[in-house]
Amino acid sequence: MEDDIKELVEGAEEVYKPIIVGANSRIERGSELWDQFESASLACARFGAAGERQLHEKINELATAKMLVEDPTIVHPISYEPNFLPSGRKIDLNSP
Repeated sequence: MEDDIKELVEGAEEVYKPIIVGANSRIERGSELWDQFESASLACARFGAAGERQLHEKINELATAKMLVEDPTIVHPISYEPNFLPSGRKIDLNSP
């Protein structure tokens, strides 16, 4: 893995992991999002530039989750990929 990507992954772990899967996380199914981030990190380490797009997409989802958690007007739980659409399709994040 290139040094800049390694720094990106380490920075994302430091900033987002406590929010997504920490003891006080407000994100339901946050472990699913975190597992996907870790898989994207591994893919990037194995395949280099070919895996970077997936990694960047997951970091964008982590950043969005962080923004939702930090929004004081959102008092409901925040769900990652909730299963509520009749079609079975997923959306990334939801707060009822």
